[in-house]
Amino acid sequence: MQINSTGIIGGLANVFDINVSGASLTTSNVIDITTATAASASNLIDLNFGAILDTGDAINVELGGTAVGAQAFVATNTASTRTASMIQVDDNNNTGLVATFDLNIASTRGGLLDIDATGAFGTENMIDVLANAAFTSSVLDISATGSVLTGDLVSLDYTRTHAATATVDTATALAITRDLDIDDTT
Repeated sequence: MQINSTGIIGGLANVFDINVSGASLTTSNVIDITTATAASASNLIDLNFGAILDTGDAINVELGGTAVGAQAFVATNTASTRTASMIQVDDNNNTGLVATFDLNIASTRGGLLDIDATGAFGTENMIDVLANAAFTSSVLDISATGSVLTGDLVSLDYTRTHAATATVDTATALAITRDLDIDDTT
């Protein structure tokens, strides 16, 4: 099926409009894509924005206030030897002042990022930041000046036997002012 649309799509009109009511999705999906046994080299879903000033989102997910058990995105894989990243973002923003990832959180419970690592990394790091460009700003900046804090900005807790050589390890071959700079005005 091929659809070519050249008209103006109004605010109440969509190319595809699916409205589901009732309990019909208890065991099935609205859209279900399953690949065959042959390997594919193309994308299952391919979105291309033209070289125009689009202001809409490629994918917009809005979870209702009662959809507390629903998740916007879930990616799982079985034990395997990966040859490509599970999630990859290539961004080339050179003059814009917006972040690649912008997380605006007003929650008061649950936390923001939760990493539960049960596998033992060999030579790779759990979080790896490679900053080889000529930065004039900080690679990591934590600012907590808007309210009175009772928790720690950074908390390191070793609760089991470990063979770590250092809690904080800094190494540099450059003539820098200091490895660790703490400005406390309290």
